[in-house]
Amino acid sequence: VGLKRVKKPKSSDVVVPDEIDLPLDGSYKLDLDGKSFMPVGHGFPKPKPQKIPTELAIYRLMAGTKNPHQDVKDWMKEYEENFLERHTELALIASDRK
Repeated sequence: VGLKRVKKPKSSDVVVPDEIDLPLDGSYKLDLDGKSFMPVGHGFPKPKPQKIPTELAIYRLMAGTKNPHQDVKDWMKEYEENFLERHTELALIASDRK
């Protein structure tokens, strides 16, 4: 049963036959039908592309705070110098494609 051998499994146990070679790292789960193992994450729709880069959204949140910590100010300055213009342009292009 799962990670350990038992002589008599309970009704709630998941019995895995010896010939199954699934990894034991949690990357598979028992399907709802109880008859098959599926990779974790299987069955979910592919996420839609984001309209703005994650970093731009975080920057905008930080820019809206009244008194950010110095490390936040430092990150914002670095972001402004290196990425803000590019990410803003990408967001505008994405919004035009609606």
